[in-house]
Amino acid sequence: MPDKGGEMKSKSAQNKKYRELKDLALKSGASRVAVFPARKVVIDDRIKIKCEVPQCENLRKNLMCYYAPDVERMKKLVQAYETALLIQTVHPVETPVKKRGHGSVIDAYASSIPLHTIINKVESAALMRGFGYAVGFIGGPCKLCKTCVGPFSKEQCRHPFMSRPSMESVGMDVALIAKNAGLPFDIPVTKEVVWNGIILLE
Repeated sequence: MPDKGGEMKSKSAQNKKYRELKDLALKSGASRVAVFPARKVVIDDRIKIKCEVPQCENLRKNLMCYYAPDVERMKKLVQAYETALLIQTVHPVETPVKKRGHGSVIDAYASSIPLHTIINKVESAALMRGFGYAVGFIGGPCKLCKTCVGPFSKEQCRHPFMSRPSMESVGMDVALIAKNAGLPFDIPVTKEVVWNGIILLE
């Protein structure tokens, strides 16, 4: 006969861990955080092709994007998880983000770094709380270095324990995932840049 009391106690303990991770993210600078079912993490190959058509300025230049798991592998990996944590940071912009080379794009990318730090911190905390398979992905390309060593330089990543692949590089549909998690944002960007990062927990 199932031990309902034990199951409820276990679920309560798990929910407590989720709250602790959400609180940590918010205290570390996140604007919004949501815990949601991992089955709502949408992987779509059409996201990946947008890295190539038109070509992203980081195409074959960024280690984290170049060596990110491919779409098919990512689909299988996500199926092994039950719960995910979506973390957002919101940054007002003075002018709408327009096109490559425009100052607004540079400003938008610069604003992604705080999110990267939060993802690292919360992922580490998740591991310490028993989520042994916790793994984080950032929004947009890794910007820890002004210039990445790149996949063809034969140099190793300068920040191997901090760097993370982008959600887009593995085919994650960021806008749809945010909507599924209850944290939708506006596209195109006009008043604020919303950076999204995700941690697959268990």
